[in-house]
Amino acid sequence: MNIDASGCETSVQYSIVIDDSALEDYPNIHFKIIDLDTNVEMNESSTSGIMYLNDTNKTKNLKLVLEWDNEAEYDESDTSLIDQTLQFNVNANFKQYLGD
Repeated sequence: MNIDASGCETSVQYSIVIDDSALEDYPNIHFKIIDLDTNVEMNESSTSGIMYLNDTNKTKNLKLVLEWDNEAEYDESDTSLIDQTLQFNVNANFKQYLGD
């Protein structure tokens, strides 16, 4: 996911949230977000930040990763997903940031 706020004439606050509620019964399946600009892995399904008006780089490059651990103890729940669809929503929210 690439966020480009270079055309904005204001500071921009952003929030990216992956709704992983469909995974409640599948502890071996999870999301993480990697900030490709800093190579920082966030082992959560959300991230947020601010791109300030005076920043020289007003872009953010994020990678959304789905990890599915293949562990024997979850074989039964994994088998129940054959030919099934797990649906996820990714919400991206942006707003003008005026400071604290």
